[in-house]
Amino acid sequence: MADVNLVYGKITTVSANTYVAPYTPACAVDGNKAQSSNRWLSYKVPGWLMVDLQYPCVISRWAAYFLPNASTSTTTWSSALYGMRNYSLQTSMDTLTWTTVDSVANNASGYTDRTLSGIAVGRFVRFYASSGLSGNTQSAISLLEFEAYGHAVGAALSSLVFSSGALVPAFTSSTLTYSQQVSYDTDFITVTPTAADSTATITVNGVRVASGEPSGSIHLAVGNNTINVVVTPVYGSSMTYTVTVNRADSQYLTSLTLMSGTNTYGLTPTFSKTLGAYTATVPYDASTVTVTPVAEGTTSVIKVNGSTVASGSASGPISLPVVGANTPISVECSLPSGTKQTYTIAVTRADSLLLTQAVVTPIGKGCGPAVTVSMNAIDVVYGALVAGNTANFTVTPTAVSSSVTIMVNNSPVNSGSPSLAIPMATNPFAVQIVVTSTVNSSSRTYTINVSK
Repeated sequence: MADVNLVYGKITTVSANTYVAPYTPACAVDGNKAQSSNRWLSYKVPGWLMVDLQYPCVISRWAAYFLPNASTSTTTWSSALYGMRNYSLQTSMDTLTWTTVDSVANNASGYTDRTLSGIAVGRFVRFYASSGLSGNTQSAISLLEFEAYGHAVGAALSSLVFSSGALVPAFTSSTLTYSQQVSYDTDFITVTPTAADSTATITVNGVRVASGEPSGSIHLAVGNNTINVVVTPVYGSSMTYTVTVNRADSQYLTSLTLMSGTNTYGLTPTFSKTLGAYTATVPYDASTVTVTPVAEGTTSVIKVNGSTVASGSASGPISLPVVGANTPISVECSLPSGTKQTYTIAVTRADSLLLTQAVVTPIGKGCGPAVTVSMNAIDVVYGALVAGNTANFTVTPTAVSSSVTIMVNNSPVNSGSPSLAIPMATNPFAVQIVVTSTVNSSSRTYTINVSK
Protein backbone atom coordinates (compact mmCIF):
# COMPACT_ATOMS: atom_id res chain seq x y z
CA MET A 1 0.00 0.00 0.00
CA ALA A 2 1.16 3.57 -0.64
CA ASP A 3 2.13 5.64 2.39
CA VAL A 4 -0.03 8.69 3.08
CA ASN A 5 0.10 11.70 5.41
CA LEU A 6 -1.41 10.12 8.48
CA VAL A 7 -1.84 13.34 10.48
CA TYR A 8 -3.55 15.36 7.76
CA GLY A 9 -6.99 16.49 8.87
CA LYS A 10 -6.68 15.04 12.38
CA ILE A 11 -7.97 18.30 13.88
CA THR A 12 -9.94 16.47 16.58
CA THR A 13 -7.07 14.28 17.77
CA VAL A 14 -4.24 16.82 17.65
CA SER A 15 -3.05 18.49 20.84
CA ALA A 16 -0.09 20.42 22.23
CA ASN A 17 1.44 21.13 25.60
CA THR A 18 0.38 24.76 25.09
CA TYR A 19 -0.63 27.23 22.38
CA VAL A 20 -1.37 30.92 21.80
CA ALA A 21 -4.84 31.59 20.41
CA PRO A 22 -5.80 31.71 17.61
CA TYR A 23 -2.75 29.66 16.60
CA THR A 24 -4.16 26.31 17.68
CA PRO A 25 -2.60 22.87 17.18
CA ALA A 26 -5.24 22.11 14.51
CA CYS A 27 -3.67 24.77 12.28
CA ALA A 28 -0.57 22.56 11.94
CA VAL A 29 -2.41 19.53 10.46
CA ASP A 30 -4.90 21.15 8.09
CA GLY A 31 -2.68 21.04 5.00
CA ASN A 32 -2.10 24.82 4.78
CA LYS A 33 1.65 25.30 4.92
CA ALA A 34 1.88 28.57 3.01
CA GLN A 35 -0.12 31.02 5.13
CA SER A 36 1.68 32.47 8.13
CA SER A 37 -1.54 33.21 10.03
CA ASN A 38 -2.41 29.50 9.92
CA ARG A 39 0.09 27.95 12.31
CA TRP A 40 0.63 26.50 15.78
CA LEU A 41 2.32 28.99 18.11
CA SER A 42 3.62 28.27 21.59
CA TYR A 43 5.61 30.32 24.08
CA LYS A 44 6.78 27.33 26.06
CA VAL A 45 10.08 25.60 25.27
CA PRO A 46 10.63 22.69 25.14
CA GLY A 47 7.25 22.04 23.63
CA TRP A 48 5.36 19.46 21.60
CA LEU A 49 2.49 18.94 19.21
CA MET A 50 0.95 15.45 19.34
CA VAL A 51 -1.47 13.58 17.04
CA ASP A 52 -3.42 10.47 18.01
CA LEU A 53 -3.49 8.31 14.84
CA GLN A 54 -6.08 6.13 16.61
CA TYR A 55 -4.37 2.84 15.67
CA PRO A 56 -0.75 1.65 15.44
CA CYS A 57 0.97 2.84 12.29
CA VAL A 58 4.31 2.44 10.58
CA ILE A 59 5.96 5.82 9.98
CA SER A 60 8.32 6.06 7.01
CA ARG A 61 8.70 9.82 6.45
CA TRP A 62 7.99 13.11 8.18
CA ALA A 63 8.12 16.82 7.40
CA ALA A 64 7.93 20.12 9.30
CA TYR A 65 7.29 23.56 7.74
CA PHE A 66 8.14 26.84 9.44
CA LEU A 67 7.41 30.56 8.97
CA PRO A 68 10.16 31.09 6.32
CA ASN A 69 8.16 28.70 4.11
CA ALA A 70 5.05 30.92 4.12
CA SER A 71 4.30 32.37 0.69
CA THR A 72 0.95 34.10 1.37
CA SER A 73 2.29 36.67 3.79
CA THR A 74 3.21 40.37 3.69
CA THR A 75 5.92 39.73 6.23
CA THR A 76 9.32 38.42 5.36
CA TRP A 77 10.09 35.58 7.75
CA SER A 78 13.82 35.00 7.59
CA SER A 79 15.29 31.61 8.41
CA ALA A 80 17.85 33.37 10.56
CA LEU A 81 15.10 34.52 12.95
CA TYR A 82 11.98 32.42 12.36
CA GLY A 83 13.24 28.96 11.48
CA MET A 84 13.20 26.15 14.06
CA ARG A 85 16.64 24.83 14.90
CA ASN A 86 16.45 21.73 17.09
CA TYR A 87 13.51 19.34 16.97
CA SER A 88 12.63 15.67 16.56
CA LEU A 89 9.96 13.14 15.61
CA GLN A 90 8.76 10.92 18.45
CA THR A 91 6.38 7.96 18.60
CA SER A 92 4.50 6.27 21.40
CA MET A 93 1.91 3.56 21.94
CA ASP A 94 0.49 5.03 25.15
CA THR A 95 1.70 8.70 25.44
CA LEU A 96 3.65 7.64 28.53
CA THR A 97 6.76 6.29 26.88
CA TRP A 98 8.14 8.15 23.88
CA THR A 99 10.79 7.04 21.39
CA THR A 100 12.77 9.56 19.39
CA VAL A 101 12.96 8.11 15.88
CA ASP A 102 14.62 11.06 14.11
CA SER A 103 16.22 14.33 15.19
CA VAL A 104 17.26 17.56 13.47
CA ALA A 105 19.96 19.80 14.95
CA ASN A 106 20.98 23.30 13.91
CA ASN A 107 18.47 23.51 11.08
CA ALA A 108 18.91 26.53 8.81
CA SER A 109 16.07 25.86 6.38
CA GLY A 110 12.44 26.91 6.23
CA TYR A 111 11.35 23.25 6.33
CA THR A 112 12.62 19.69 6.56
CA ASP A 113 11.32 16.59 4.78
CA ARG A 114 13.03 13.39 5.88
CA THR A 115 12.71 9.68 5.12
CA LEU A 116 13.39 7.44 8.06
CA SER A 117 16.24 4.96 7.77
CA GLY A 118 14.48 2.32 9.89
CA ILE A 119 10.98 1.27 10.85
CA ALA A 120 9.15 3.49 13.35
CA VAL A 121 5.87 2.34 14.87
CA GLY A 122 3.39 4.19 17.04
CA ARG A 123 -0.21 5.07 17.63
CA PHE A 124 0.84 8.57 18.71
CA VAL A 125 3.32 10.80 16.88
CA ARG A 126 4.58 14.19 17.97
CA PHE A 127 6.74 17.05 16.85
CA TYR A 128 9.05 17.81 19.76
CA ALA A 129 10.97 21.11 19.85
CA SER A 130 13.88 21.19 22.27
CA SER A 131 14.56 24.85 21.48
CA GLY A 132 12.57 27.72 20.03
CA LEU A 133 12.82 29.93 16.95
CA SER A 134 16.26 30.85 15.69
CA GLY A 135 15.68 34.43 16.86
CA ASN A 136 13.97 33.44 20.10
CA THR A 137 15.30 30.04 21.13
CA GLN A 138 14.11 30.24 24.72
CA SER A 139 10.40 30.84 24.47
CA ALA A 140 8.78 30.59 21.02
CA ILE A 141 7.75 27.68 18.82
CA SER A 142 6.08 28.39 15.49
CA LEU A 143 5.03 25.52 13.20
CA LEU A 144 3.15 26.02 9.91
CA GLU A 145 2.52 22.33 9.22
CA PHE A 146 3.43 18.92 10.57
CA GLU A 147 3.32 15.82 8.34
CA ALA A 148 3.90 12.14 9.15
CA TYR A 149 3.70 9.61 6.32
CA GLY A 150 3.07 5.93 6.67
CA HIS A 151 0.36 3.30 6.86
CA ALA A 152 -1.61 1.33 9.41
CA VAL A 153 0.12 -1.67 10.90
CA GLY A 154 -1.52 -4.77 9.47
CA ALA A 155 -1.37 -8.55 9.60
CA ALA A 156 -3.58 -9.13 6.57
CA LEU A 157 -2.69 -10.40 3.11
CA SER A 158 -3.74 -8.50 0.03
CA SER A 159 -3.45 -11.61 -2.13
CA LEU A 160 -2.75 -15.32 -1.83
CA VAL A 161 -1.94 -17.23 -5.00
CA PHE A 162 -1.17 -20.94 -5.40
CA SER A 163 0.73 -22.32 -8.39
CA SER A 164 -2.04 -24.82 -9.08
CA GLY A 165 -5.75 -24.96 -8.36
CA ALA A 166 -8.18 -22.30 -7.19
CA LEU A 167 -9.02 -21.22 -3.64
CA VAL A 168 -12.52 -21.89 -2.36
CA PRO A 169 -13.94 -19.44 -1.52
CA ALA A 170 -12.22 -16.79 -3.63
CA PHE A 171 -9.57 -14.95 -1.64
CA THR A 172 -10.44 -11.96 0.52
CA SER A 173 -8.18 -10.46 3.15
CA SER A 174 -10.65 -11.10 5.95
CA THR A 175 -11.30 -14.77 5.14
CA LEU A 176 -8.79 -17.01 6.91
CA THR A 177 -9.82 -20.55 5.93
CA TYR A 178 -9.79 -22.01 2.42
CA SER A 179 -9.78 -25.29 0.56
CA GLN A 180 -8.32 -26.20 -2.78
CA GLN A 181 -8.46 -29.24 -5.07
CA VAL A 182 -5.57 -30.33 -7.29
CA SER A 183 -5.02 -33.31 -9.55
CA TYR A 184 -2.88 -36.32 -8.73
CA ASP A 185 -0.24 -35.03 -11.14
CA THR A 186 0.27 -32.01 -8.87
CA ASP A 187 2.76 -33.46 -6.42
CA PHE A 188 4.36 -30.09 -5.57
CA ILE A 189 2.89 -26.62 -5.11
CA THR A 190 4.18 -23.12 -4.36
CA VAL A 191 2.46 -20.28 -2.51
CA THR A 192 2.81 -16.57 -3.30
CA PRO A 193 1.49 -14.44 -0.42
CA THR A 194 1.47 -10.64 -0.59
CA ALA A 195 1.15 -8.67 2.64
CA ALA A 196 -1.07 -5.61 2.77
CA ASP A 197 1.52 -4.09 5.11
CA SER A 198 4.92 -4.23 3.45
CA THR A 199 6.69 -4.22 6.83
CA ALA A 200 5.00 -7.43 7.97
CA THR A 201 6.83 -10.76 7.80
CA ILE A 202 5.34 -13.91 6.27
CA THR A 203 6.00 -17.58 6.84
CA VAL A 204 4.57 -20.48 4.84
CA ASN A 205 4.52 -23.67 6.92
CA GLY A 206 7.12 -22.07 9.16
CA VAL A 207 9.51 -20.97 6.39
CA ARG A 208 10.07 -17.26 5.79
CA VAL A 209 8.78 -16.02 2.42
CA ALA A 210 9.21 -12.55 0.95
CA SER A 211 5.97 -10.70 0.29
CA GLY A 212 4.97 -11.08 -3.36
CA GLU A 213 7.46 -13.91 -3.97
CA PRO A 214 6.72 -17.64 -4.34
CA SER A 215 7.57 -20.02 -1.55
CA GLY A 216 9.73 -23.07 -2.04
CA SER A 217 8.09 -26.19 -3.45
CA ILE A 218 5.77 -27.90 -0.98
CA HIS A 219 5.23 -31.64 -1.46
CA LEU A 220 1.62 -32.78 -1.52
CA ALA A 221 0.65 -36.21 -0.31
CA VAL A 222 -2.47 -37.82 -1.72
CA GLY A 223 -5.40 -36.52 0.33
CA ASN A 224 -5.54 -33.42 2.50
CA ASN A 225 -2.49 -31.23 3.06
CA THR A 226 -2.60 -28.23 5.43
CA ILE A 227 -0.67 -25.10 4.46
CA ASN A 228 -0.46 -22.29 7.02
CA VAL A 229 0.46 -18.77 5.96
CA VAL A 230 1.28 -16.64 9.01
CA VAL A 231 1.53 -12.85 8.70
CA THR A 232 3.29 -11.11 11.59
CA PRO A 233 3.14 -7.30 11.79
CA VAL A 234 5.87 -5.18 13.35
CA TYR A 235 3.45 -4.55 16.21
CA GLY A 236 0.48 -6.53 17.37
CA SER A 237 -0.87 -10.04 16.82
CA SER A 238 -0.20 -12.22 13.82
CA MET A 239 -2.85 -13.52 11.44
CA THR A 240 -2.93 -17.08 10.08
CA TYR A 241 -4.45 -18.11 6.76
CA THR A 242 -5.06 -21.84 6.49
CA VAL A 243 -5.48 -23.62 3.17
CA THR A 244 -6.37 -27.32 2.98
CA VAL A 245 -5.10 -28.62 -0.35
CA ASN A 246 -6.62 -31.93 -1.40
CA ARG A 247 -4.50 -33.83 -3.89
CA ALA A 248 -6.73 -36.29 -5.72
CA ASP A 249 -5.68 -39.90 -6.00
CA SER A 250 -5.06 -41.41 -9.43
CA GLN A 251 -7.48 -43.71 -11.21
CA TYR A 252 -4.77 -44.64 -13.69
CA LEU A 253 -2.31 -47.48 -14.07
CA THR A 254 1.39 -46.85 -14.61
CA SER A 255 1.91 -50.16 -16.42
CA LEU A 256 -0.03 -53.12 -17.76
CA THR A 257 1.84 -56.33 -18.62
CA LEU A 258 0.52 -59.32 -20.58
CA MET A 259 2.27 -62.66 -20.04
CA SER A 260 1.94 -66.34 -20.80
CA GLY A 261 4.20 -68.43 -18.65
CA THR A 262 7.52 -66.60 -18.53
CA ASN A 263 6.97 -64.85 -21.85
CA THR A 264 5.86 -61.22 -22.07
CA TYR A 265 3.86 -59.96 -25.03
CA GLY A 266 3.75 -56.34 -26.09
CA LEU A 267 0.64 -54.20 -26.32
CA THR A 268 -0.31 -52.18 -29.36
CA PRO A 269 -0.09 -49.23 -29.04
CA THR A 270 2.55 -48.90 -26.33
CA PHE A 271 0.90 -48.52 -22.93
CA SER A 272 -0.09 -45.01 -21.87
CA LYS A 273 -2.05 -44.43 -18.68
CA THR A 274 -4.76 -42.34 -20.32
CA LEU A 275 -5.25 -44.68 -23.30
CA GLY A 276 -7.86 -47.35 -22.74
CA ALA A 277 -7.85 -49.77 -25.72
CA TYR A 278 -5.06 -52.15 -26.76
CA THR A 279 -4.49 -55.23 -28.88
CA ALA A 280 -1.99 -58.05 -28.49
CA THR A 281 -1.09 -61.23 -30.36
CA VAL A 282 0.15 -64.33 -28.59
CA PRO A 283 1.35 -67.63 -30.08
CA TYR A 284 -0.82 -70.70 -30.42
CA ASP A 285 0.79 -72.31 -27.39
CA ALA A 286 -0.38 -69.42 -25.18
CA SER A 287 -3.75 -70.92 -24.35
CA THR A 288 -3.85 -68.87 -21.14
CA VAL A 289 -2.43 -65.48 -20.22
CA THR A 290 -2.08 -63.36 -17.09
CA VAL A 291 -2.29 -59.59 -16.66
CA THR A 292 -0.16 -57.61 -14.18
CA PRO A 293 -1.50 -54.08 -13.56
CA VAL A 294 0.40 -51.49 -11.50
CA ALA A 295 -1.65 -48.65 -9.99
CA GLU A 296 -0.42 -45.08 -9.97
CA GLY A 297 -2.40 -44.09 -6.91
CA THR A 298 -2.60 -45.45 -3.39
CA THR A 299 -6.30 -46.01 -2.77
CA SER A 300 -7.39 -47.47 -6.11
CA VAL A 301 -8.94 -50.94 -6.50
CA ILE A 302 -8.04 -52.99 -9.57
CA LYS A 303 -10.27 -55.63 -11.11
CA VAL A 304 -9.33 -57.89 -14.02
CA ASN A 305 -12.42 -59.35 -15.66
CA GLY A 306 -14.29 -58.57 -12.46
CA SER A 307 -11.81 -60.19 -10.04
CA THR A 308 -9.79 -58.02 -7.66
CA VAL A 309 -6.05 -58.02 -8.30
CA ALA A 310 -3.43 -56.35 -6.11
CA SER A 311 -1.32 -53.69 -7.76
CA GLY A 312 1.89 -55.24 -9.07
CA SER A 313 0.53 -58.80 -8.87
CA ALA A 314 -0.48 -61.10 -11.70
CA SER A 315 -4.10 -61.97 -12.26
CA GLY A 316 -5.27 -65.53 -12.37
CA PRO A 317 -4.93 -67.43 -15.68
CA ILE A 318 -7.24 -66.11 -18.37
CA SER A 319 -8.24 -68.71 -20.92
CA LEU A 320 -7.93 -68.05 -24.66
CA PRO A 321 -10.25 -70.79 -25.90
CA VAL A 322 -10.18 -70.03 -29.58
CA VAL A 323 -7.59 -69.39 -32.22
CA GLY A 324 -7.98 -65.83 -33.42
CA ALA A 325 -9.80 -63.05 -31.57
CA ASN A 326 -10.90 -63.76 -28.02
CA THR A 327 -13.17 -61.82 -25.69
CA PRO A 328 -11.27 -58.65 -24.67
CA ILE A 329 -9.69 -58.63 -21.22
CA SER A 330 -11.11 -55.83 -19.06
CA VAL A 331 -8.96 -54.07 -16.44
CA GLU A 332 -10.75 -51.54 -14.24
CA CYS A 333 -8.92 -49.17 -11.87
CA SER A 334 -11.33 -47.29 -9.61
CA LEU A 335 -11.15 -44.88 -6.65
CA PRO A 336 -13.38 -44.84 -3.57
CA SER A 337 -15.00 -41.72 -5.03
CA GLY A 338 -16.24 -43.78 -7.97
CA THR A 339 -13.85 -42.25 -10.49
CA LYS A 340 -12.37 -45.00 -12.64
CA GLN A 341 -10.37 -45.81 -15.73
CA THR A 342 -11.04 -48.93 -17.80
CA TYR A 343 -8.49 -50.62 -20.04
CA THR A 344 -9.24 -53.40 -22.53
CA ILE A 345 -6.85 -55.79 -24.26
CA ALA A 346 -8.15 -57.59 -27.34
CA VAL A 347 -5.96 -60.70 -27.48
CA THR A 348 -5.57 -62.66 -30.69
CA ARG A 349 -4.26 -66.19 -30.27
CA ALA A 350 -2.21 -67.05 -33.31
CA ASP A 351 -2.71 -70.25 -35.30
CA SER A 352 -0.12 -73.04 -35.20
CA LEU A 353 1.53 -73.82 -38.53
CA LEU A 354 3.20 -76.93 -37.18
CA LEU A 355 2.65 -80.53 -38.31
CA THR A 356 3.18 -83.34 -35.85
CA GLN A 357 3.74 -85.93 -38.53
CA ALA A 358 3.20 -86.92 -42.15
CA VAL A 359 2.57 -90.55 -43.16
CA VAL A 360 3.80 -91.63 -46.65
CA THR A 361 1.77 -94.69 -47.78
CA PRO A 362 2.74 -96.59 -50.98
CA ILE A 363 -0.22 -97.69 -53.10
CA GLY A 364 -0.55 -101.30 -54.33
CA LYS A 365 0.17 -104.82 -53.13
CA GLY A 366 3.67 -105.66 -52.24
CA CYS A 367 4.84 -102.06 -52.07
CA GLY A 368 5.87 -102.25 -48.47
CA PRO A 369 4.65 -100.56 -45.29
CA ALA A 370 3.74 -96.91 -44.76
CA VAL A 371 6.51 -94.60 -43.54
CA THR A 372 5.77 -92.16 -40.67
CA VAL A 373 7.78 -88.93 -40.74
CA SER A 374 7.84 -87.32 -37.29
CA MET A 375 8.14 -83.52 -37.41
CA ASN A 376 9.41 -80.87 -35.00
CA ALA A 377 9.04 -77.12 -34.62
CA ILE A 378 12.37 -76.35 -36.26
CA ASP A 379 12.94 -78.40 -39.39
CA VAL A 380 10.91 -78.04 -42.59
CA VAL A 381 12.76 -80.57 -44.83
CA TYR A 382 12.45 -84.30 -44.21
CA GLY A 383 13.07 -87.57 -46.01
CA ALA A 384 11.05 -90.83 -46.42
CA LEU A 385 12.35 -94.16 -47.84
CA VAL A 386 9.77 -96.41 -49.48
CA ALA A 387 9.92 -99.79 -51.21
CA GLY A 388 11.68 -99.97 -54.55
CA ASN A 389 8.60 -101.00 -56.48
CA THR A 390 6.52 -98.03 -55.27
CA ALA A 391 4.87 -96.24 -58.22
CA ASN A 392 2.32 -94.12 -56.38
CA PHE A 393 1.81 -93.03 -52.81
CA THR A 394 -0.34 -90.82 -50.59
CA VAL A 395 0.67 -88.36 -47.85
CA THR A 396 -1.40 -87.99 -44.68
CA PRO A 397 -0.37 -84.79 -42.72
CA THR A 398 -1.48 -84.22 -39.15
CA ALA A 399 -1.58 -80.58 -37.99
CA VAL A 400 -1.30 -79.21 -34.45
CA SER A 401 -4.18 -76.81 -35.10
CA SER A 402 -7.55 -77.84 -36.45
CA SER A 403 -8.20 -74.44 -38.02
CA VAL A 404 -5.39 -74.36 -40.59
CA THR A 405 -5.69 -75.26 -44.27
CA ILE A 406 -3.28 -77.78 -45.78
CA MET A 407 -2.18 -78.13 -49.39
CA VAL A 408 -0.22 -81.19 -50.54
CA ASN A 409 1.35 -80.49 -53.92
CA ASN A 410 -1.29 -77.77 -54.48
CA SER A 411 -4.24 -80.02 -53.60
CA PRO A 412 -6.25 -79.43 -50.41
CA VAL A 413 -6.03 -82.07 -47.71
CA ASN A 414 -7.70 -82.29 -44.32
CA SER A 415 -5.55 -82.88 -41.28
CA GLY A 416 -5.39 -86.64 -40.62
CA SER A 417 -6.68 -87.53 -44.11
CA PRO A 418 -4.65 -88.89 -47.04
CA SER A 419 -3.91 -86.80 -50.07
CA LEU A 420 -4.69 -87.81 -53.62
CA ALA A 421 -2.38 -90.39 -55.15
CA ILE A 422 0.98 -88.92 -56.02
CA PRO A 423 2.97 -90.53 -58.85
CA MET A 424 6.61 -91.32 -58.11
CA ALA A 425 7.72 -89.36 -61.15
CA THR A 426 11.35 -89.10 -60.12
CA ASN A 427 13.56 -90.70 -57.53
CA PRO A 428 13.68 -89.00 -55.15
CA PHE A 429 10.44 -87.10 -55.51
CA ALA A 430 9.81 -83.87 -53.53
CA VAL A 431 6.41 -83.41 -51.93
CA GLN A 432 5.47 -79.93 -50.73
CA ILE A 433 3.06 -79.45 -47.84
CA VAL A 434 1.87 -75.85 -47.21
CA VAL A 435 0.13 -75.10 -43.91
CA THR A 436 -1.76 -71.75 -43.89
CA SER A 437 -3.37 -69.93 -40.96
CA THR A 438 -7.00 -68.93 -41.29
CA VAL A 439 -6.36 -66.16 -38.72
CA ASN A 440 -3.77 -64.05 -40.51
CA SER A 441 -2.90 -66.01 -43.71
CA SER A 442 0.65 -66.73 -42.55
CA SER A 443 2.02 -70.03 -43.87
CA ARG A 444 4.76 -72.62 -43.40
CA THR A 445 6.05 -74.89 -46.18
CA TYR A 446 7.39 -78.39 -45.54
CA THR A 447 9.25 -80.55 -48.02
CA ILE A 448 9.38 -84.40 -47.85
CA ASN A 449 11.86 -85.99 -50.23
CA VAL A 450 10.42 -89.44 -50.98
CA SER A 451 13.01 -91.90 -52.30
CA LYS A 452 13.06 -95.63 -53.03
